[in-house]
This record gives sequence, structure tokens and C-alpha cells, in this order.
Amino acid sequence: MVWSAAFVAVAICLVAASGTPVKSPLKFVYNSPWRVCFAMKDVSKLPQYTPIFDSKTECDVFGKAAMDGSPCIGPYSGVDPKPKGIWTSDDCHFSECPKEYVCRNGLSGGECCVPENEKLHEEGTSDKCPNGKKAGGVVEGGKLQVVFAQTCDHLLCDKKEDCVQVNRFFAKCCSK
Repeated sequence: MVWSAAFVAVAICLVAASGTPVKSPLKFVYNSPWRVCFAMKDVSKLPQYTPIFDSKTECDVFGKAAMDGSPCIGPYSGVDPKPKGIWTSDDCHFSECPKEYVCRNGLSGGECCVPENEKLHEEGTSDKCPNGKKAGGVVEGGKLQVVFAQTCDHLLCDKKEDCVQVNRFFAKCCSK
């Protein structure tokens, strides 16, 4: 199946936090562990069959269809729930995780998730920047969607913005 045939082309404009639209050469790539679409200036070094999207909306639709069932946000912790008592299920009702993790049920049972990853995800995807000002984004279908990347190297910011590495996993453009 060719994914691009399933979507309507959407014009993309990078929108500065100030509201000034600028043509954007950014592409979007779905990141399964974080369940988000990261922006990228250069996709030439990605593996050959990586789905690459011209709009954040296309990428988000793909991401919803590609959900792998993991209840955790962020990289896999590598820690599995241990059964409580005589139960052998990994369901969180019958299992538990070490204290520094939280047990969450998904399609394939329970997983030990890293609570800090949820905080990092919220910081990275929020429409606010650490300085309290608006984050830059794209306008698609008349709606502003915050654009973020893994590092500032992958973003193009307006002259009235600085790229801010919000945490070790997310960067975004923020008003000066």
C-alpha cells in the first residue's frame, strides 16, 4: 500500500510563534516509542523504507494506525512486571513493577513504564516553551500544531525564535 495515496495533500507553512508563516522544507517521521511525529530537515540518511511525510497531519494519521499497543510513552524500560502471589499473568491487576516504575496495561498485557518519560513527553509536545512563551508550529487545516524534533539540528526556526532543547529527547522553536 502506498500511504501517500491515502491522504489529501496539505500545504505546509512553518508558523513562527509570532504568527508569521514561512514556507517549510521540514518532513515528518513517526517515532513509535514516543508516539509522535518528529520534524526533520534532512531525511536522506534515514533507512530506505522509513515512512516520511510532507505534513504533520499525514504523519499523525499514520501514527494512530501504527499504534503497537504499548501502554508506555518513551523508550522501552526493559523491565517486565512480576506476578503478585500465585498469579502468573503480567496484567497489572495481578503483577507489579519495581518502585521506580509504574505498571500500565496495554493490548499485550502489563508493562513497567518510566514515569519521567510522561513528563518529558508533555514538556516536548506542549504548546508552551520553558520560557513560558508560545512554541512554533505548522498550520494545517486552519489549526496550529506544535512542531518538535529530537534535536535543534533537525528544526528551522523563524528569526524571532530560538531553538530550545527542552529535554534530552525533544527540541522546539520558542519565541525570543
